Amino acid sequence: MINYFFPKKTPLFLALLLFVIYAFLNNVVLAKAPSYSVKSAFNNLTKSEQEEYAHKKLFLSKLSKSTPKLRIVSISPEITELIKELNAQDLLVGVDINSNLPSKYNTLPKIADFYHIYQEKVLALQPHLIIGTKNYNMLALKKLSIKKDKLLLLNFNSINDLYLSLDLLGTLLGEKANLADKTKQISTTIEHEKALNKASLKNKSIVIAIWPKPITVIGKNSIINELLSICQAHNPYSDYPVPFVSQSIEALHTKKIDLLLNASDHEINIPNITTYKLPKDISDIINKVSTKTIIYGLPKLCEIIRTNS
Repeated sequence: MINYFFPKKTPLFLALLLFVIYAFLNNVVLAKAPSYSVKSAFNNLTKSEQEEYAHKKLFLSKLSKSTPKLRIVSISPEITELIKELNAQDLLVGVDINSNLPSKYNTLPKIADFYHIYQEKVLALQPHLIIGTKNYNMLALKKLSIKKDKLLLLNFNSINDLYLSLDLLGTLLGEKANLADKTKQISTTIEHEKALNKASLKNKSIVIAIWPKPITVIGKNSIINELLSICQAHNPYSDYPVPFVSQSIEALHTKKIDLLLNASDHEINIPNITTYKLPKDISDIINKVSTKTIIYGLPKLCEIIRTNS
C-alpha cells in the first residue's frame, strides 16, 4: 500500500512517516470538515430555489439598510426563537401565542396561533415585515391576504433549511458575527454526535410522537427525522414524505418500535410499546425548532436513545 502512494526509492522510514501523516490528515483533519454550512445548504437548492433565495436576501439587505428601527411581527414560535437567539427580540412588535420570550415581553400583542393569523391586529401594528414558516403557518396562511412584500416565509424541513433561515435573518438583523458563531456551534455539535453515535451503532427503531389524539409522529420532511439519523436511530416513518404522520395504535404495532419518545404535553400509553416521556425542555425545543434544537437538544436526544434502547 505504501508503494502505491510513494515512489519505490523513497526510504522506508520516510515512506512510513509520510503515510502516517497522510492517514492522519485524511481520517482526522478532513473528517472535521463540517458537512453542513450555509454554502453547502445553498448548493443543495435547485436553480429556481437559489434564485428565490438570492432575491429574498437582496430584499432583506435593502430593508435592513433603509429602515433605522425595524418593526417585526413573528407568526411562528420557531421564528421568535431564532430572532431571540440572534439578540433581536426588541424589534418584535407582535408574536404568535406559542412564542416563548422573557417576562418583560409579556405585553407584546398575541396575533396568531397554529390555525389563525389575526390579520387586522397584525396590520394595526404597522410592521415592516411579517415572518413565518411554511410548516407551522401552513393552515393559517390559506386565509391570509397580506401583501407579499411584507411577508417572509421560511422553510424548516431540514437542517439545511435552518442554516439558510439563519442566514436570511442574519442579513435582515445585521447579526453576522452572532450568526457565524451559531452556525459553527451547530456544525461542531453535529459532527461530534455523528462520531459518538457511530461508535455505539444502536440503529434501533425509534419514533417521536408530538401529539396523542390522534397519535402524530415525525415523518421524513422534518429536522427531527435528521436528528434521529445522526443519533444512529432508525425512524420507521422516514419514508413518509410529510413532516407529521397520524397513526392508529394498530398501525404503530406493525412497525416493531423499540422505543417511542413522547414529545407532547400529554401522556401516551401504548400496550407493548416502551415509551419514554421527554423532559419538558427537550420536548419544547423539538416542537419549536431553533439553533438550540441542535446545539442543546441533539446531544440530549442521542443520550436518551443510547440509554433507553
